[in-house]
Amino acid sequence: MTTLWELLPEQARRHRDRPALCGPTGAITYGRLAHEAAGCAAQLRALGVKPRDHVALLAPNSLAWVAGFFGIVSVGGVVDCLSPDATVHELEGMVDVSRPVAAVSAPAVERAQVLDDRLPGRTVWADDLEEPGWRTGASLQIPDCEADAPAVVAFTAGSTGRPKGALHRADTLVRCGEDYLEHVLDGAPRRLPANLPLYHMGGIVLVLLPALMGAGSITLLRGFNALEVAEALARDRVDAMLAIPAMMELLFMKVDLDAYDLSSLEVVAMGGAPVPNSLVRQVAERLSVRVHVGYGSTECPGFFLVTRRDTPLDGIGPFVGRPTGEEYEVAILDDEGRPVAAGEIGEICIRSPYVMTAYLGNPEATAQAMSPDGWLHSGDLGRLRADGGVVIDGRKKEMYIRGGFNVYPAEVEARLLEHPDVVAAAVHAIADPVLGEKGWAWVVAEAGSTLGPGGLRTFVGDRLSHHKVPDHIEVVDALPLNSIGKIDKVALRTRAQESKAG
Repeated sequence: MTTLWELLPEQARRHRDRPALCGPTGAITYGRLAHEAAGCAAQLRALGVKPRDHVALLAPNSLAWVAGFFGIVSVGGVVDCLSPDATVHELEGMVDVSRPVAAVSAPAVERAQVLDDRLPGRTVWADDLEEPGWRTGASLQIPDCEADAPAVVAFTAGSTGRPKGALHRADTLVRCGEDYLEHVLDGAPRRLPANLPLYHMGGIVLVLLPALMGAGSITLLRGFNALEVAEALARDRVDAMLAIPAMMELLFMKVDLDAYDLSSLEVVAMGGAPVPNSLVRQVAERLSVRVHVGYGSTECPGFFLVTRRDTPLDGIGPFVGRPTGEEYEVAILDDEGRPVAAGEIGEICIRSPYVMTAYLGNPEATAQAMSPDGWLHSGDLGRLRADGGVVIDGRKKEMYIRGGFNVYPAEVEARLLEHPDVVAAAVHAIADPVLGEKGWAWVVAEAGSTLGPGGLRTFVGDRLSHHKVPDHIEVVDALPLNSIGKIDKVALRTRAQESKAG
């Protein structure tokens, strides 16, 4: 197993002139990337950064982000992945959690001034996101660090509003990248689009690391614009793609894909939200690709559950596959921590050496997420099949109780998406004085469809129990997405409450 510290120096030595990063202005070779990272590392050393010191990294997907990441890695630092979409208040909360000794960013990044305010004179600035200006001709150094040294902090929202920083070891990142390279990318050099944020764990272990491990390339994209993604897929002859389900739905809805040559695309992997089988079939048939569905989280990164190459198409989504190795134990537990019978719904729990070490500086949250015997509680609901595979049933906290009956939004969304005119759907609860909670559904229909709430309620009720049929269904042009491309249910709940109040 190549260590995280050795990855870029070794690939730059072997494939110096091979493209590592691609974009509309051209390609960045492995050699150029290594020199930019080495220049960043030299400036960090000049600031006195030592192994295990935390360094904040704030930038969108760009050469500056990738070179900054490996620059921090080269000095043995811990990369604190800050979101460029975060507010000043949120960024200050992240910095309070990780307490970095230095930072890497660019003046072009909105709110980057937060770093200079908190760490005056201790930020390595890129001249430009695509031309950092760090190259000095120096070579990347390999720090004196153990393979299991801390390497990355990925932030997730806390229930109290305080960010939680999931701390991950270097060997965890490497293992997750290798698993994805083997089970999804066929161990081959791949051309992958970075249509997910690289500061997110999925971007690191399912795009950045497997692409470089396989000596492939990454097409850099900022945010998700369906038209720009289609253009990049065709321009750079992308052959494998990772996406959240909503991204694929937007591609089909917003883009005339027949206008683009996507014949190079061979593999599409989806995760990050429940994936209905109808979408799996649509992706496979319209793009003529092999489809994988996987499952992971900020706390247990990568796809530790993933469907295999030989998984039948009709068996993919919401089935998310089997563990990628013996090091991953999966159990479905009830609220008392007891295993439930096969086929029954419970919380998905994972025990493995490759889960987060802890929530940084937050022992209370760590204790809530990880049991004394090592089980990480995911907060997701699922069912265990007889073959050890897992079926996803949605978020535990999203379940609502209507008149005493449990309703799982993912099940209702899956039924809505079976309607031939439905492109996207989201279901959540809203308070009700009589029933406690009622279901509220948002649906995006095919262009020109006359689909209405009444017909949709009948369609859902033909297959599901009465209490699962949404009490209110609203047909809209589009669903709001958050910064990583997931449907923003917080925004939808706010809209529902405003609509109800009005």
